[in-house]
Amino acid sequence: MLDHDAEQLYMLQRDLRQLYKSARKHSLSTKNNVLLRMQPQFARIESMFPVFGLNRQLVQDHPALRHSYRNLVRNLQRKHKEAQLAGRKRLNPIEVISHINGDLNELIDSTAKLTNDGKAVTTIIAQVSIQCREVFCVRDLESGEIVQGDTDGQPRDVTHLVRFEICIKDSQEGDFEIGRWQITDWDDLLDGNVWFT
Repeated sequence: MLDHDAEQLYMLQRDLRQLYKSARKHSLSTKNNVLLRMQPQFARIESMFPVFGLNRQLVQDHPALRHSYRNLVRNLQRKHKEAQLAGRKRLNPIEVISHINGDLNELIDSTAKLTNDGKAVTTIIAQVSIQCREVFCVRDLESGEIVQGDTDGQPRDVTHLVRFEICIKDSQEGDFEIGRWQITDWDDLLDGNVWFT
């Protein structure tokens, strides 16, 4: 098992690497030939968002953290109910922001104590669509029949959705450590490879 720093050196996240190793292992016994030729044309960021206070390693080491954000939402819902029970309609926007800010700061402070170096972590997750010219087919070697993909061998326009993550560490002194971008999923092969819900 690699430590977190060594794991970040890989371009593909461990779960995605395991998926491809498994596919390769199971495909060696088949009598198929796979042709994949791809040329990226352009990319577009579809979404990007921070996950404050958490990264994959922390959630792996402390599984109870997996539901931290769900718990933040439940806490906010509880505050809304308390306001209603006190005779108010609900929390006003400033109160909502104040509660969210307080809960996030508490999460960041508590998880920083769980890291080896005491630094707070934030994970940035980006989803990028990549437009490619692609040729793909799977041919049965015995029959010569195309069992999947295009029969004419001509490039097609294909869009792939790729999910990236990077971890940023922040110390009380204001020092930042910026990790490396890592591919964590593409085309939802791992259903987003989500670790923080």
